[in-house]
Amino acid sequence: MELLAGLLGAVVGFVSKAITDALTERRRREGERRARLLEAKLRHVLDLMEAAARLTRARQSASHAYIVLDNVKGSGDNKSYQHHLALLNEAKESAASAFTDAEKAYSAICLLVPPAAGAARRYLDLFNEAEAYPDKERDARERARHSAEEAMRTALASIIHR
Repeated sequence: MELLAGLLGAVVGFVSKAITDALTERRRREGERRARLLEAKLRHVLDLMEAAARLTRARQSASHAYIVLDNVKGSGDNKSYQHHLALLNEAKESAASAFTDAEKAYSAICLLVPPAAGAARRYLDLFNEAEAYPDKERDARERARHSAEEAMRTALASIIHR
């Protein structure tokens, strides 16, 4: 009888340890999965911010290039005109590339951080409309940036504290 009780105790101990180990492993894997997901979300948020900043610089460069090209157009200097036209085209290509990158990051944010999508869209739209002079929307862009950052921080913080 004592042998049976000892054997039963050993089996219960073994099963108990196996269950505890399985639960611990499951929690560890879940924690790793959440960490990878959070990292992906942060990466896309940073991608959006970086692309929006590039977009603003490129849009302002294009705006400035339009102004200069318009001034050079009346001078009759074809070489200078061609040079400034090339600069304008380069700025437009840079803006298009930055906008594409920003849209990709925005799409990821819509999927991964839905509560921040509206603020991110407003942020991106204002940065896409940037002009060199006069920069009437600068304050609105800054407010949109702060709003988007706060929305993303709040959404990400809720994930971290789950």
